[in-house]
Amino acid sequence: MNIYKAVRFALFFVGSTGSVSSSRKQAFGNRRIVISACALLASLLMHSNAQALLISADSSFGADTITYDTDTGLEWLDPVLGLASGGGSYNQVTSQLASGGIYEGFRFATASELQTLFFVSAGITLGTPGADQAIADLIGLVGDTFNDSPYPDFTFYATSAYYDYGIPGQVGLASLEVESFFGEWSDGEAFITLSPDSPDLNGGPFGSWLVRDTSLPESVSEPSVFLLLVAALGVAVRRNRRSA
Repeated sequence: MNIYKAVRFALFFVGSTGSVSSSRKQAFGNRRIVISACALLASLLMHSNAQALLISADSSFGADTITYDTDTGLEWLDPVLGLASGGGSYNQVTSQLASGGIYEGFRFATASELQTLFFVSAGITLGTPGADQAIADLIGLVGDTFNDSPYPDFTFYATSAYYDYGIPGQVGLASLEVESFFGEWSDGEAFITLSPDSPDLNGGPFGSWLVRDTSLPESVSEPSVFLLLVAALGVAVRRNRRSA
């Protein structure tokens, strides 16, 4: 809930009048204030505990080519599009990140950002029953860079792409892998590691984990929210007593 709406909501109860006596009016007014406070606090707690959402969006590359993370504010370009630079090596993609390049506005993701995407935003917890489904869901959003069906009712999916390892001359490789066997997901893997490939070569072909920052309104911190709410309720109580 928007904090300014919350404050206005609390103050809404100040001006209500009726045919009841002043003492009963004050009692009802105070009760309404308490109820509204509880509702607002519950809403704030629910908001603070909400999980991130991964949303598919369109871009200049086409429909559903961006995965937006509501928690980090990052927009992830489908990794397979990293091959559009003509070979898709780390250095070839890097040369297209500047103004006027194919990937202008994007940059290579870091290991930390990938860890957040995989294990926080996408909710992948390796070794648990839900891991295979979580990996399949994320591959469904960002797209695969490779798939193979060697026999009926079996398909192997992988999203493998380079990222910024943070050391000049070295390249990181992060992958999502899962198998579909008779409609059931199994053997899911998610890893973020150092690639043996040269920055000038693509050993996959592998895609690129490219991100860009989204400009979002600065959120109000939880302490500020509670202080404003308490202040608004204090004003409401004082006005309610004066009108009694």
